[in-house]
Amino acid sequence: MRIRHGIILPIAVVCIALIPVRADAWGEKGHAMCARTAARRLPQNMPAFFLNSIERLAYLSSEPDRWRTSSSQALYQVSAPDHYFDLEAWGTDPLPNSRYDLVVLSVKKGIVHYDPLAAANRRDLPGGEKFVSDVGTAPYAVAETAAKLISNFRDWRESTEDTDAARLVRGQIEDSIIYLSGVLAHYVTDLGNPLHCTVHFNGWADGYPNPNNFAIGQAANGIHARFEVNYVNSVIEEKDIEPFMSPPRRVGSWVSDMESFIRRNNGFVEELYTLDKAGAFGSGNESPGAKPFVSARLADAASMLRDVWSSAWVISNEEWLNERVMVFSKPGKTVLQLLRERYRVETTANGGTAEIVGIGNRRNGIDGRAWRIYISNTPGDSSHAVDTYIPAAGEHVDFRFEKSAGAQKTS
Repeated sequence: MRIRHGIILPIAVVCIALIPVRADAWGEKGHAMCARTAARRLPQNMPAFFLNSIERLAYLSSEPDRWRTSSSQALYQVSAPDHYFDLEAWGTDPLPNSRYDLVVLSVKKGIVHYDPLAAANRRDLPGGEKFVSDVGTAPYAVAETAAKLISNFRDWRESTEDTDAARLVRGQIEDSIIYLSGVLAHYVTDLGNPLHCTVHFNGWADGYPNPNNFAIGQAANGIHARFEVNYVNSVIEEKDIEPFMSPPRRVGSWVSDMESFIRRNNGFVEELYTLDKAGAFGSGNESPGAKPFVSARLADAASMLRDVWSSAWVISNEEWLNERVMVFSKPGKTVLQLLRERYRVETTANGGTAEIVGIGNRRNGIDGRAWRIYISNTPGDSSHAVDTYIPAAGEHVDFRFEKSAGAQKTS
């Protein structure tokens, strides 16, 4: 359900005002069904704590809607547009990489108009003129939250349970992962709802082609809530979603993947309105095609959510394996001493000097990799033994967990 209010959000030297506000996309039941269905279809190489958190993920999948009841206008105004993207307002241009780029380009495209006095002094703007965006920022809410989730997955991979303090930290990381995953579930599954991908979010938008004479605005009798809440709550169950799930696939180019998802679901808007015209959603007299249509849309949302969660886990492993470890010179300190100030380090004797075999949880042999020292971006040699080499002031020293040249060619 989306309610229109004039709200304005200042960002840097430009201001994007975001008017359309949707509440309870799919409703709490719909979001929870998507989260449960996605979690049950996850690959079994996901961490056990994640696979065992189905009900927590289901509850948290409506968390961003709960923020709508906050007394804070700052939170309300900044979070509202993260639930939708009105594709017709944006057009056919590819989406930029960040929400700030979207702001600037929306101004340039004429979607956003900013008059600070008008924005400050009135909420309802006269004559149909808008100082607000009709776009939304949901693809960026997905991209930003997915990046946070990947970061926490990396931290979990590096965490241990060898002390009481370490176990507490690991437990907190797990709680953070589940929380972010639940919030992410909301934004992803919002975009599985065609009415969150269109200007025709609660009745056909006036001023747009309407060859099928769909009901405009209030004449649509609250189609948004009738479709995503009333009908789903009364008719759809998780067993209806399962048969429509698509095969797993990797995602991770978050904005462009979400753009494709939005464009696909925007393509179902006319079919949704046609079904409603044949038998209004929530009336009890829906057409025979209503149930498979809604079940398929929920399954599409659940499938995308499964793929977002599992891809974040896979990407975290790649980033974790490739992350470099840097040390900074201090007078009289060897590389090994500098490393041990910040990391858990394992060494073995090799030709009378120490050789790094493990830093943190990354130990030689994982994925055919081994640690290698670089001095100012040049591979180190026998003169750079970690237990004897003292970096010069300003010298850049880092370790890279790399495959051998032969392993790279065959992998």
